[in-house]
Amino acid sequence: MKKITILFATWCLAFSAYGQFEKGKMLVGGSIGADFSTNKTKYDGNTFTNGRSTNVSFDPQFGIFVIDNLALGAALGLSTDTYNEDGSDYKSVDNEFTLQPMVRYYLASNFFFQGNFIAGNAKSKVMDNGETSDTKYNVSGWALAAGYAFLLNDHVAIEPRVGYGGRSYKNKENDVKSVDNGLFIRVGFQIYLGK
Repeated sequence: MKKITILFATWCLAFSAYGQFEKGKMLVGGSIGADFSTNKTKYDGNTFTNGRSTNVSFDPQFGIFVIDNLALGAALGLSTDTYNEDGSDYKSVDNEFTLQPMVRYYLASNFFFQGNFIAGNAKSKVMDNGETSDTKYNVSGWALAAGYAFLLNDHVAIEPRVGYGGRSYKNKENDVKSVDNGLFIRVGFQIYLGK
C-alpha cells in the first residue's frame, strides 16, 4: 500500500506540474550571483595573500514554449569583476555584457536541460601606480546545464542548476585569445505566464 501511495503522489506531482510547460506559455526570470575570493600563494611554509576578488552577475531570461516542454529564448549576461591587490595600488575592473540564446527542455518530473550560446563584449580597466589602461574583448562561448524546477505555486519556481561551459576572450587590438572552461552552479527564479 505504501508503494502505491508514493506512486500516486509522484504521478499527481508530475501531472500538476506538466501544465507549466505547455506550448504557448512564457517563462520570465533569471539568476543573480556573487563570488568573493582571496588569491593566496604558499611558499616555503609561508602563506601570502596576493589580493581579493569580487564578482557580481545578473542574468535576466525570457523564453516561450514552442511545443510542450520545449522553450526557446534568450538571456542577457551582465557581470562585474573587481580585483584589488594587497599592498599596492593595483586594481582591475572587468565589465561584461553578453546575449545568450537558449533552448530548454523539461521532463515530466520537472527536471530540465538547457543549452546556451554566448556572444558579447567585455572591457577591462587596470589602474596601477596612478596609470589607467583599458582593454576591450569580444566574448564567445557556450554552456550546458541540468536543473530542477521547484514549483512554489502554479506560476513561480526556484531553479537550481549545475553545468559545464566555456568562454573565450579575444583582445580587439592584438587578437590575443584566452579561454576559460569549467563547472558552474546557479540558482534561478522563474515565472511561468500564459494561458
